[in-house]
Amino acid sequence: MAASDYVTLRMGITCPVAPILLLLSLEERGFSFKQDGDALLVQPFQQLTAEDCQAITRWKPHLLALLAYAHPEVH
Repeated sequence: MAASDYVTLRMGITCPVAPILLLLSLEERGFSFKQDGDALLVQPFQQLTAEDCQAITRWKPHLLALLAYAHPEVH
């Protein structure tokens, strides 16, 4: 990955762009997410494509970190 393939979020967290785009795409398509310990629950599971499942598996640690990320208040 090139340096341009990463984004730095507030509080100094650096993340690849791919899992951010994946979350946005899935959310736009009506999926919801829930973290349950080390598990990532995506609903409605039955509507995920094989490509979605591969991407979720590949980026799971990043997706969990993004879901846990608490965006600081902007004043």
